[in-house]
Amino acid sequence: MLRTGKLEESRTRCAPRRRPGHPFWKIDLIESDEGPQPAPQVFAVQMDPGSSLGTHFHFQDQFQLVIKGGGTIGRSPLQRFSLHYASGHTGYGPLVAGEGGMTYYTIRAITDGPGHYLPGAREEMQAVKKRNLHAEWAAPTQGGLHPLVPLQDNGAAAWAASLAPGECFHAQGDAGMRFYVVADGSVHVAGDVLQTLDCAFLSGEHHNTPLQAGDAGAQLVVLQFNQATP
Repeated sequence: MLRTGKLEESRTRCAPRRRPGHPFWKIDLIESDEGPQPAPQVFAVQMDPGSSLGTHFHFQDQFQLVIKGGGTIGRSPLQRFSLHYASGHTGYGPLVAGEGGMTYYTIRAITDGPGHYLPGAREEMQAVKKRNLHAEWAAPTQGGLHPLVPLQDNGAAAWAASLAPGECFHAQGDAGMRFYVVADGSVHVAGDVLQTLDCAFLSGEHHNTPLQAGDAGAQLVVLQFNQATP
């Protein structure tokens, strides 16, 4: 499977939506029906300045990547390109936006619904291994790869990649399900062009499709969900 999501195109296609009673706006970049994997899901959450979301969990594993502004998650500060990973049934938060607000992507390989807030939903939380990981962006030198989230026993991992103009990047071996977010510059993938903050999902027969940097090079956030190709 190969899917792409473009932030500005998504803003134009569908206006940001605010859920009743929630202090944020939502923009869908990649949508899938809930069901068997892979069912990729990417959406942007734009939080109002000083607003907060209580501690909660989801049924599916997810990455969250700050793309604008900052704030905190629990006791950890968040800034542009801060990265958080929570496995399914792992509580995290609260999320608090700073004075300038905060916008972040929620990224899942398997589509999930709204959060389950704690402590009220504790009985819905399964007794499985909890993973709650935080990483800060560290851009590698051009042509390099820098680990952000070390490879976990469930196959999850994240890297920062820096590509010289025209350089290609593709997964080695069986990389399972991966998302690529363009942190800077542009990339070409399967005849499409992704600009800064656009993203792509690759899995199955497309898992090692190359991404080629544009004329100004590119920096990528690489997010892996497992090693077994669906």
